[in-house]
Amino acid sequence: MTLETIGLPLIVLLPFIGAILVSLSAKVHRFAPAWVAGGITLFAILILSYLSYIPFGGDSLVQSWTWIETIGLSFSFRIDGLSMLFAYIILGIGILIVFYAKYYLSPKDSMARFYAYLLLFMGSMLGIVMSE
Repeated sequence: MTLETIGLPLIVLLPFIGAILVSLSAKVHRFAPAWVAGGITLFAILILSYLSYIPFGGDSLVQSWTWIETIGLSFSFRIDGLSMLFAYIILGIGILIVFYAKYYLSPKDSMARFYAYLLLFMGSMLGIVMSE
């Protein structure tokens, strides 16, 4: 399996996986959720950057997996110029919020919950933008 075959669903699923990891990392250190959320977001940006040669070449990439064949339902992800732009906006603003909130939130606030919700929101937005 190459990154071209699993890259698009990986970009969408990484924030959801990151929300679970953020929740688990809260017991390690106070700033651990921020680093995990930032790392997951940065990793998604790197995968998107690797796949950006496809829209810049004027093509689009569609990846699809059949889910319920009898009714024709499948998981389909697409990246073209517009979806790549919005994915960069979502991930870019998301990583800025992660690093800003690291120093803005009070020690009394539940940082893990905030970052988990933020990653869930980012994953939902990426799913909307990159769906076929």
